[in-house]
Order: sequence, then C-alpha cells, then structure tokens
Amino acid sequence: MKQADVHDMQPQVDRRAQGFHGMGLGWLKSGKPEAAIRSFRKAIESDSRFLDPYLELGPIYLAQEDWDATIALCQQGLRTFSDIAEFHKMLVTALERKSSSEEAWRWYDLRPARDEQVQVAENDIICCVTARNELPRLAGFLAHYRKLGVNRFFFIDNGSDDGSPDYLLTQPDVDLWLSDLPFVNANYGSAWFELLLRRYGVGHWCLTVDTDEFLVYSGSPERDLRSLCRDMEHRGHKALAGQLLDMYSECPVAEVLYKSGDDPLTWCPFFDREPYHRLYENAGQYRNQRMLFGGARQRVFPTPSDYMLSKIALLYYEPDRVLSSGQHMTNLPQEQIAHNQMVLLHFKFFASFEDYARGEAQRGVHAMGGEQYKSYTRELDRHQDISLYDPEHSVRYQGFQQLLELRIVDPEVK
Repeated sequence: MKQADVHDMQPQVDRRAQGFHGMGLGWLKSGKPEAAIRSFRKAIESDSRFLDPYLELGPIYLAQEDWDATIALCQQGLRTFSDIAEFHKMLVTALERKSSSEEAWRWYDLRPARDEQVQVAENDIICCVTARNELPRLAGFLAHYRKLGVNRFFFIDNGSDDGSPDYLLTQPDVDLWLSDLPFVNANYGSAWFELLLRRYGVGHWCLTVDTDEFLVYSGSPERDLRSLCRDMEHRGHKALAGQLLDMYSECPVAEVLYKSGDDPLTWCPFFDREPYHRLYENAGQYRNQRMLFGGARQRVFPTPSDYMLSKIALLYYEPDRVLSSGQHMTNLPQEQIAHNQMVLLHFKFFASFEDYARGEAQRGVHAMGGEQYKSYTRELDRHQDISLYDPEHSVRYQGFQQLLELRIVDPEVK
C-alpha cells in the first residue's frame, strides 16, 4: 500500500506563512534560534491555521525554559487544533515547570475522588480508562483485565450520574479521579492519562482502553500480560498495536439485553470476516503505523468521516512518550511497535446503544463534533429494528487462532 495522506487535514496554507516558516527552518539550521522564533511567529500571524510553525516554536521555548511563552503558544494552538497531542504535552510540561504539577492538574480539572495515596508497585501493569455512565459494563470489564494480569486500574470519571464512581470506589485495585472538563478539551482522555502516567506510570507497561474494548492476543488469557510484555521487550518492542474488531449479535440491537456481569461474547459473538475497508501502511501523524478504517460500523452506519479501527492498546510509558488521538497513535519509531498482533473485541451494540448514541451526538464532545454518533442516530431513525448481522459478512468468533487463520492478525515474530 502507498503511504497515506488521509491525516494531512490542514486547510490550504497562506503562501506568506509558508515563506516565513521556511525562513525559520533555515535560521534553526544555522543555529540562530531567536531569528527562527521571529520567523515562526510571523508565519503564525500570517495564518493561524498553519500547524507546522507552532510545532517548531514549542520545543525552542521549552529548551529556553520560557514557560510563559510555551503556555501562551499552546493555548493559542489548542484554540485551533484541540486534538494535537504535542500541544497538550508541552502545556503540561510548562505548567509543571513554571508552577507545579498541581497547576497542570487544575488546568485539566483532574482531581482525586478520595485522599488515599495511590500505591503502584514496581512491576505493576496499569490500565487507564475514561468513563461516563458505564456502570453496567464495569464488572465485566474489570474481570476481563484482572484475568489478563492488570494490577492497578486508573479510572477518570467524566461526569457520570449512574452510580459509576460509587461502584469504582468499592474496588480495591481501582484508583479513581474525577473531571468535569469536556472530553474533547482533554484530547479525548489522552491529556488526563498524560498527567497520571507522568506521576505514577513511568517505567510501567500501561493499557489505554475503553470499557467496551476487550483485549485478546495469542495465548490469552492463559498467557498473561506480564508474559506478553516480557516477550515484547525481548524483541525490542515498546508498544502493541492492532485493530478494533466490532462485535455484534444476530438479533436487532434493541434486543441485546446485556446486564452487569454478563460475558459480552454470549450476547455479541459475531464480527465481519473482512473487518476493514481501507488499509494504509506507514500512516498516521507519525508515519509509523498500519492504519485501518471502515468495518462493520461503516457498513451499517456509513459516515463520510469513516471509523478508525487502529489503536495502540499497550505501551511502555516513558517521559517522552506522546499519547495521541484518543490513544490510537503514539510517537514511537515504527520498529518499536508490534503491529497487528492483537485485537480489541469492541462491544458497542447493546440495547443501551441507542440512548447512548443520541446523548453523545447531542453533547458533541467526540471527534469531528460527534459526527460518528450523528451517523448512528440517522440510521437508528431509519431502521427501528437495525441489526449488524448479515450472513454475507458475519462470522461467529471462535478464538484468536481463528483470527490468525482469517489473516485478520499476524503471527508473532519469534
């Protein structure tokens, strides 16, 4: 596959801005940072929608320890580019260095649900989750990841009113934080994870998943995450990438009466044997990932923006790691990512889905103003008994070996 340019979504840039940016790069190469700063600032003044000069300026300000300039630049950039992870990372760094980590936490409205000190042992595997009104899913989610060997769960509750925080506070391996900040303003959860992992996760393997995503990989669950991570380290890998595999029932969505504690596979055991429509190699904003789009959702709930199926589910967190696009991407070199060796079974389509989709479409805090949720509601309005099952596309899940045989995942390189 040829290299994708689907993530180069910047509008047409003003030519004068491009010229100033080019001059700034020249000054940088000549070792004249002050002249470079002036040129990059002129580029931004000429066209505030031009991303590149922001990303050149930020590291210069950080290197000069000019925290005020870094903060102002990031705040300006985030008004136009709310989902650029580098802005969030630089902003957190500058807020911490100028004042304290508490100041960064206040900026992102992240506060602990209780005063007890977080206890993370040296080799603990951490699972980071954002959630809002997910109470019916929590017991099954926790059971799945405990079986895989997760030691600590870091939950950020984003305004639940269904009793989720009270339930999570009863779980001895869960640490809970609260935030009322709009999800989009926290870079779809990535900024909250950045704060938590800087403080508690450096040097740990960390999962970044949603409550409807169940990780499976070769040998799981008998082969636990600690064993998987050892094997990845032996091969020089620091992240595990794969795809979301949309799971669904043969019944209409409205009849999938999942309740707390149920195994979601008993309700939704089917997936599309061809689970994506488009594949791009060397793709994403860092040109380091295999990016997949489409799937069962695009088949049944078509949207111009399509559905990104690729995700970094597990990574070894270090201070220079960037968490991007709601944990779908990271800045590791391509050779340090284990590609296409897992799936996240994606259990979205229970009877509660209609109310959830309508609520999220109205809130508009997801990517592209919630465009995908608007697509869900359009099709739900057209088809009251909508189902994802289609005998031409659907196959019953039988385990990871089946995914290998269907070439949905690749075998591990020993």
